[in-house]
Amino acid sequence: MSAHFTLSGKIKQVGILALNKISYQLSAISYQLSAISYQLSAISYQLSAISYQLSAISYQLSAISYQLSAIS
Repeated sequence: MSAHFTLSGKIKQVGILALNKISYQLSAISYQLSAISYQLSAISYQLSAISYQLSAISYQLSAISYQLSAIS
């Protein structure tokens, strides 16, 4: 009977260690996904800034085009 309890205890220990390892790996994955999410947010912000600048350039080019039309 003692051997049964020892084996049962070992199986539980192995199971707990496996679950702890999985938990650690999931935490690491979660951290990496958070980092990726942060980077994507930064990229999105930069693209918005570029879009704003391109709109400003487009507006300036339209103004220049209007002025050139007025001259000719």
